[in-house]
Amino acid sequence: MKNRPNNQHYESEIEQQRAEFYRTCIAEFQLLGYQDQYLAKVSDDMVPLLGVELLNSKGKPFTK
Repeated sequence: MKNRPNNQHYESEIEQQRAEFYRTCIAEFQLLGYQDQYLAKVSDDMVPLLGVELLNSKGKPFTK
């Protein structure tokens, strides 16, 4: 019988590999200069923040 890796350890290793891949993609995205272009097009309506209170420049809650 072959020794099979512990399933939890295997899943943890897969998650680590996935996170490393995402970090690499983000770093390349930034190096290529796409971050500023992307952020310029993103609005609050496109990316709703749940559980995050918007603050004004004085650190007070933002009111519309």
